[in-house]
Amino acid sequence: MSDNFTIENGVITDHEISSETEAQVVFPKGATAIGENLFRGYENIIYVLIPDSITAIQDCAFQSCTGLKSVIIPSSVKTIGEFAFEYCESLQTATLMNGVSSIGYGAFSNCDKLININIPESVTDLQGSAFASCTSLLSVSIPKNINTIPEASFYGCDSLNSVVINEGVNSIESEAFAFCSNLKTIVIPESVTYIDPCAFEDCENLTIIAPLGSCAWQFAEDNNINYLAQ
Repeated sequence: MSDNFTIENGVITDHEISSETEAQVVFPKGATAIGENLFRGYENIIYVLIPDSITAIQDCAFQSCTGLKSVIIPSSVKTIGEFAFEYCESLQTATLMNGVSSIGYGAFSNCDKLININIPESVTDLQGSAFASCTSLLSVSIPKNINTIPEASFYGCDSLNSVVINEGVNSIESEAFAFCSNLKTIVIPESVTYIDPCAFEDCENLTIIAPLGSCAWQFAEDNNINYLAQ
């Protein structure tokens, strides 16, 4: 036991923090992981301080923490689990420091006030629906070390206006940007060699910016999507 926390083999597995009153959570230094479901449904959590000893945020750790407005994830954290911050409906900014390598399925999905998200270059594994239905998200840059933009990654992000995909990304999977109804521009590099037919479903205002002769250029041609030569 460390203050209000139970730690087992480095994982914070339990706590004595009330769900009834507004709370600011400062995790103990020395712990290495924030355990599954640790604060799931704690609507009173408004602030968390994650120490640089933490290497993993496990599945559903902060799911439905509807009072949480911002989070800084330090460079020590390598993995963010499935649904870790799903339905954090007040979350406006999530700052991921360079060091995070994996963002789990649905990790930030349904964070409908999330305006800003930075995906650091250290990320190599982005899983499906990671940012689905983040309806306030305005723009995003996909770093070069993500090989595949998976299924439904940004599905239903209907405020998303611009996307930049960096050279190094190879494929864009089904519904990755589907129903992003305000998506105006997406920059797609020559390294992208596969785009699923449904990747941009219902993106009626889209212009693809891509090199002439590239896979993205051909995709725009074949699907009557506006394009600009890069």
